[in-house]
Amino acid sequence: MKALTYLLILFSLIIVSCENPTEVEDCAGVAGGTAVEDNCGICDSDSTNDCVQDCAGVWGGDATTTECDACTSGVFDCAGTCDGTAVVDCAGVCGGDATTAECDACTSGVFDCASICDGTAVVDCAGVCGGDATAAECADAYVNEGNEAFFSFMMNGSNEEECPEFDEDEDGSASNVLKECLDMGDIESKYDQALAIDPNHKGATFGKAYMELFQISQDELLKTTINDWENCFKHYIDEFEDDDLDRSIINSNEFEMGFPNSGNAFFSFDVKRILNFIPIITSHKDLLLRNNDNCPEISSIQDVLENVFLARISNTIDKLDEVLDNNFVFTITPTMIEDPDGDRIEIDDTEIYLMKAFMHQIRAIIYAIITYDVNVPYYDIIDELIDGEGYPTTNMDWSWLSTNSSLLTIRSGQDNSWPNAHADLNNVLGSIENAWNFLDADTYTEFDAIQKDMVECDDGDCPTVPEVIEDIRDILNEPFKVELDFGDCVVVCDQDDCWDECEEEIVEITVDIKGFLTNPPQNLKTLLPTYTVTTGTCEWEDCHEVWTPDGYSEVCEDSGTWGCPVLTWEAKTCEEWKDGWDYTVLGLFPEMTQEKFFDDIVGEDIDPDDCEEILEANLFDN
Repeated sequence: MKALTYLLILFSLIIVSCENPTEVEDCAGVAGGTAVEDNCGICDSDSTNDCVQDCAGVWGGDATTTECDACTSGVFDCAGTCDGTAVVDCAGVCGGDATTAECDACTSGVFDCASICDGTAVVDCAGVCGGDATAAECADAYVNEGNEAFFSFMMNGSNEEECPEFDEDEDGSASNVLKECLDMGDIESKYDQALAIDPNHKGATFGKAYMELFQISQDELLKTTINDWENCFKHYIDEFEDDDLDRSIINSNEFEMGFPNSGNAFFSFDVKRILNFIPIITSHKDLLLRNNDNCPEISSIQDVLENVFLARISNTIDKLDEVLDNNFVFTITPTMIEDPDGDRIEIDDTEIYLMKAFMHQIRAIIYAIITYDVNVPYYDIIDELIDGEGYPTTNMDWSWLSTNSSLLTIRSGQDNSWPNAHADLNNVLGSIENAWNFLDADTYTEFDAIQKDMVECDDGDCPTVPEVIEDIRDILNEPFKVELDFGDCVVVCDQDDCWDECEEEIVEITVDIKGFLTNPPQNLKTLLPTYTVTTGTCEWEDCHEVWTPDGYSEVCEDSGTWGCPVLTWEAKTCEEWKDGWDYTVLGLFPEMTQEKFFDDIVGEDIDPDDCEEILEANLFDN
């Protein structure tokens, strides 16, 4: 009977323990919680902000690559000091002075950061044992360090010891220069450390916003794309170095192989010069000598814009949104810009909204660039030009120009890129409007980078900023009418002077930017009537004018044939051909008609004889 009783009690305990399991507390004291203490003693459930070892092997340390490289022995003590003598005592404290006797006498075996058995001292966020630094103070300190380091980099460039020299014989040397000379990882880590302490720190978030842009140089896809283009160049240079190639086409004082060779060159970046960072040789001499076995397609640039620049800019916009409308002010001190006698400069929501507007503008441009297929078979053209000694041979395939080819069609996955560009253009206006509204209400602007009197109208007779924004917004989102003057001018002279006399001929055209961008045509070539392109045979002559006693005359020294593109319209009659045009220009001019186009813009209709000549002509065979 006792045995049965024991079994019932044991069975009851098992049932109770299954129904009410005891959950283990995490480091934050939460039962069943997921917080884990990292190697720096920070307890949270976010593994992405766990501290890491610096180059000296210290967890959460701040030793820089320069400091580590300067340690010739490569031996660091537990405090991260090169050839230092600090060691971990028996209580587990680096540099501590606990004796073996003290450690043996500690029955719990638990010591605080001061090597006191069962003590209560802890390392504060500033790394001081028993210190009282608050999280806000520590986060501020990291942000200030990051800001000072960033402006030092901006003013003085990278450390020359960390920046390798460009070696045109070394594979991937341009990308190595770019990655190592422009690496701001140490600066970015300061903002990361601040956010680990205070995830809502606006200064650190703002720092991460511009780090997203400046750390573009560290992206692996950018590196591999640069390597591909650089190898293309190297093959080209090696193969044709006997052709007296002018290397100044490739290299300049600021750029090597199309890439910035200094921090100053990189930071002078202009979005309109974005192709300077993807080395495309554009002179006629260079273009003829590329090699398709060593060079990537133009779409590789679109891939970099989409997957590197677009993603980073989007992250920047998101982080600026986190900062805005929080009374945040970023102060640039005179020390930061090496102007000790100058005043501080304050960046508030006015400037940050304008930064955000600029980011939306760049993103809109990128969306526009990545939308359509622009891969032209220029390597095939080059081979043909080489074989034909400057002219394509009759083996050249020109079908890629035909209506139904992939050229100028929307790339896979990019159907929404033009609509996104339109949305970003609206966001540009919205951000500028918010900047103006903040500036208009701002009562303390003494040190602001932008002040209201900078944008006020001098003569008092011009539209206000809100009026201009509203006008542009209407143009961007509603069909609007423009008046174009197609009138003719004639020169009239008298005995003293000549002048133009013009007769106005105003034509009103409706423009719909929103309709055009939000409903992009699948194939831009459908603007024209359907056509095919084949290869024909055309004649060429090498002619030039020479001076003779009788005046200039044309002399032709050489001639031959070449494989020229022959355009064949699908239309068989003049009316079919004229009906095949999209006179709305794919929706940009929604009210445009064939009659309006010919009568008002061209000025006269195309007669049947003109049509017949157009339908039968080979434009290159003169």
